[in-house]
Amino acid sequence: MNRLSKMFFAAAGISILTACGGGSSEPADAYVGAWRSACYSYVGNDGNTYFARDTNNFTKASATSLNVTFSDSTAHADPACNNVLGAISNPAGGTVQLGPKASFLGGEVDSISATFPSRTLVGYMTVSGSQLFIIAEAPNIPLTGWGVGSPYTRTEAKQAPASALLKSIGVSDGLAPATPLGGYSR
Repeated sequence: MNRLSKMFFAAAGISILTACGGGSSEPADAYVGAWRSACYSYVGNDGNTYFARDTNNFTKASATSLNVTFSDSTAHADPACNNVLGAISNPAGGTVQLGPKASFLGGEVDSISATFPSRTLVGYMTVSGSQLFIIAEAPNIPLTGWGVGSPYTRTEAKQAPASALLKSIGVSDGLAPATPLGGYSR
């Protein structure tokens, strides 16, 4: 098969992917997946300081809306989150609505409104590579930095969009799939 034929088949494959939604780039797409938090401190009901890690799971509800559930919340005795004390009950899930782009801490981010059964929060979130940064507080609380648990690390691979496949056409066979992004965090 000559190079021109390979490029034609690769372009046709990309067109099919895009037509089927494989090349979608709606605002919510960047956030879909499971995200594991960094180790963070919190004060327990007994007044003692503990440390925790948890996982936020985002699923796409619409182009600008995500459903969020929480799982795998674990209490630890140390700030490196190595010494497990036990499971923490996961909070109820909710919905995150993406708003207009905003400037926060020197970067362009998505403004958000998060609605949970017991409260509504406002804030910002953004993805940088395989890391998620998020802050959401009650509307009357000033936002001065990324929230506890940030950055979160993607815990499942995400297929690269079709635009990344276009960049691979110039290689020797030109038909190799894009390398998945992300990895596991501990």
